[in-house]
Amino acid sequence: MDKERIKEFLKSYENQLLTALVAFAILFRLYYFFKVGEQPIWWDEGDYLSVAKGLLHGWQNQEWWAHFTGIRPMLMPLLWAFFFLLNMPEIVIRFFTLLLPSVASVYLVYAIGRDIYDKKIGLISGFMLSVYWVHMFYTYRLLTDVPAMFLGLLSIYFFWSRYITRNEKKGLYYAIFFGVLGFSARFPLALVPISYPIYLLVVKKFKLLKDKTFLKSMGIGAFLLFVYLLIVQIIGAGILTAFKMYFGSSAVSLKTPILSALKNITFMIPSLMESIWFATLLIGLITFSNIIFGFDMFLKQKEKKLNSDFFVLLWGFLTLFFYIFVIRAANDRWLLMLMPPLFYISSKGILFIYNLLKRYNKEIAILAITLLILGGGYQHIVHSHKLINMKKDTYGEEKLAGLWIKENFPREDPKIITASVVQIAYYSEGYTYGFYNKPPKDCIDLYGKLKATEECQTKTEQQFEEKIENINPDYYIVHVFEPVFTPEWAYTYPQRHPELLEPVQVYSQNNQPLLAIYKFK
Repeated sequence: MDKERIKEFLKSYENQLLTALVAFAILFRLYYFFKVGEQPIWWDEGDYLSVAKGLLHGWQNQEWWAHFTGIRPMLMPLLWAFFFLLNMPEIVIRFFTLLLPSVASVYLVYAIGRDIYDKKIGLISGFMLSVYWVHMFYTYRLLTDVPAMFLGLLSIYFFWSRYITRNEKKGLYYAIFFGVLGFSARFPLALVPISYPIYLLVVKKFKLLKDKTFLKSMGIGAFLLFVYLLIVQIIGAGILTAFKMYFGSSAVSLKTPILSALKNITFMIPSLMESIWFATLLIGLITFSNIIFGFDMFLKQKEKKLNSDFFVLLWGFLTLFFYIFVIRAANDRWLLMLMPPLFYISSKGILFIYNLLKRYNKEIAILAITLLILGGGYQHIVHSHKLINMKKDTYGEEKLAGLWIKENFPREDPKIITASVVQIAYYSEGYTYGFYNKPPKDCIDLYGKLKATEECQTKTEQQFEEKIENINPDYYIVHVFEPVFTPEWAYTYPQRHPELLEPVQVYSQNNQPLLAIYKFK
């Protein structure tokens, strides 16, 4: 029976292309997975992973614990703690929580595009994500971006493909469930479930407020959010620190002009899309003229075909609005959820070109869209390859240093002073401390770096010496990787105090020391 169903499925040319797309996405990702699957972690990765280990090791009294559990959503640390509890190696964690969601996201972009528009747009946009350089790069980083994107796409799939397209009530319930999960993995994913009542209110007007399915789904969402907040409160975390960091009086966002954020983020999009697909994106925007000029027809729901365009525009607009006007900053991985709607628009641009050329010559039209799709894909593949290989060994000395301490320290829980508190904690499984705790007022710049004034440097060095007396540390690590969190005096302190510190391990590159471990005498 299964073989017959497979044969029937593969009779369709578009289903053959879908099968080829998923197979390509799997093989393309597996190639780099086996190549860089155990690469050293970065700072942000260390945040989540050290919290995950800390849940098992009882690190709630670590110096950095309250800060990082306050600014980071807790779903992924809780999930990774479960893997650590089962003694699963890091490569297994990467496979199940990064690689599989990455492949599944390719299918979801196809499925959502298929149901919002048609199979052609689904296939083209799915291919775009399969080679998208940002998505590829972060598929191998133990961060929340790829799994959160998967949860966000899964939520949208249930909302549009099940609830809107097939009129399944449970589709909205699942959409809210995965939307809250997405939020608990990455806070800005709250934009996904927020988009649903906006869309439904515009389409259904105030009838929505009498819709029992909608009201029940909102209740489910509120309950799930309460459960999440209760869990993080029990384990000693919270989200107030995150709100203060991003929206409080000292937030970097409030000190960034909106026009600067608008310019910076707008100019990021061409580099994210690469030149070919950015060009087709601009062409694809032409196809939205119907909803612009016929917006009254859409509002009155006399032209329901425009609902798809409205939802895609809403999806993209909410994401851009949040990062431009609220956060006022963005980087490549923060904008992952912006890319599916841009891919749909770009796919529409490719098909617009095809339909235009087909009037004159079908063979030329086929050649043109083949070159646009594969040419854009080639640009992303080359970008992915260069970036993954260039970054695969970065911060490797920190990994070596943490593992060296873990292997050479004679007892559990070594105390280590370092700028890289979370990475070293993760690898060494020791207690880590920064060089100073509370710098004098006005000594920290906008990005957290200690100012180079004599007063700031002297007072933080005094704090450091008081810390030594209080905690009786075992190791001192200084390196070149975190200059923002390393005061200037820290680089020369071991040479100025040989009676206190002795070097035990140095990691160099081209005869230049990158990281040194000192032991307190």
